Amino acid sequence: MISGVFWNLFGTGFPLLVALWAVPHLLQGYGHDKFGLLSIIWALIGYFSIFDLGLGRALTKLVAERIGLKREQEIPDLVMTAMAVISVLGLSAGIIGVLSAEWLVGDLLKMSSDLALEGTAAMKVLSIGLPFVVLSAALIGLLEAHGEFKSVNLVRLMMGVGNFVGPTVSLSYSSSLVDATIILVVIRVLTTALYFQRCHKKKAFGTSVGHVDAALVRPLFQFGAWITVSNVISPLMVQLDRFVIGAVIGVVKLPFYVIPADMLNRLSFLPAALVNVLFPAFSKAMAHDRKHGAELFNKSCDLMLWCLAPIGIIICLYASDGLNLWMGEAFSSESAVIVKWLAIGFFFNGLARLPHALLQSSGRPDLTAKLHILEFPVYVAVMWLLLSEFNIVGAAIAWTFRMFLDMILLFFVAAQQVPEIRTRVLMNGINILVAAGLIAIFMVWDGGGYRIYFATFAVLGAVLFCYKEIKRLRGAESA
Repeated sequence: MISGVFWNLFGTGFPLLVALWAVPHLLQGYGHDKFGLLSIIWALIGYFSIFDLGLGRALTKLVAERIGLKREQEIPDLVMTAMAVISVLGLSAGIIGVLSAEWLVGDLLKMSSDLALEGTAAMKVLSIGLPFVVLSAALIGLLEAHGEFKSVNLVRLMMGVGNFVGPTVSLSYSSSLVDATIILVVIRVLTTALYFQRCHKKKAFGTSVGHVDAALVRPLFQFGAWITVSNVISPLMVQLDRFVIGAVIGVVKLPFYVIPADMLNRLSFLPAALVNVLFPAFSKAMAHDRKHGAELFNKSCDLMLWCLAPIGIIICLYASDGLNLWMGEAFSSESAVIVKWLAIGFFFNGLARLPHALLQSSGRPDLTAKLHILEFPVYVAVMWLLLSEFNIVGAAIAWTFRMFLDMILLFFVAAQQVPEIRTRVLMNGINILVAAGLIAIFMVWDGGGYRIYFATFAVLGAVLFCYKEIKRLRGAESA
């Protein structure tokens, strides 16, 4: 598990460093309007992975369960059935993308007619790559079920770097978003081929040739259908803010919100690195040892809290100086307060991932989906109200509110469904609120001349906690 977390951190963390280098060049080269549209193209590449209808996540759970229950002979037929269905869904995604491009760019967003024409063409090019985006989600799910996090993240590393380097290279000969999108599509095709090659090499498809079995479609969709609801609504809530800003205020203001929001979103690789490893582990534990699964959940809550709280504190302490150094003083004056609000939301979101993964691995993806359905209209109403009242800062406040609501609801529902964790949920809640209060203090007060001491204390606290846990686990292993 430690190895899996490390490779998840590496595969998604290094592209963040590349983004820090590339984003200022892209903003200068494309201008605010085109960069705002490019950010939407990036968002759609990820969002259209919903067209796997949750079968990628279902594949992770069902294959991991069969490995845990020593029923590996069932894996080939399960994989072949899932891949056949997902291939059809991917082609459907591409067709829908082409048909909706003109409406999405030309009618929904506020921009000049020339940019709308260029954006529509870019969206149609992007649609060609959508089948590969959908297929990749399934291949990743299969590799993760087998614990092949190194293989997944070596390919993910190439894709993440390419997302930024590709458009940057395109700028050297063209300022057209169509050319940049062509490069992004080529990268997706190549990485899908690499995922397939890794699955074949690691024998993730099984040791025999599988066949499409209609009887397996139902269990895949029973789990995947509710995953799809979450995968539709959750990313929509993540990306909705930029579409609403583009529609209400205009794409020219988008960079001041999108750039810090994307950086915080990409920083989510830290909690995701742990959760992506825990999901198959939770699935195996919930299949035959729920007490172990509850213990694993409780320890992961402690670890996540101690990892995320120092990050939130440091972001709030150095938001203004960091943006000033990276993007310039004018940009920092517009976006620093946005970063601070998003830092608190990032903290809540990272912790919410744990009960979310526990519920799905215990066979109740319907509960996470229903919570997202409940949250969606509340989030839209709050965002619209705060956006009108506080401009783009209101969007950051609304997003943080939604992350807090999501976290509270997920922990509550998880405690109801998995009684083994109930005794720790209240204590976890108190610890989370105390840590969030500390982050909020540094959001309104930058620490003055004592910033370096507060930041050092936060980091040392996290390091000492992790050291203590590793020492405890080594002692238990020796015993």
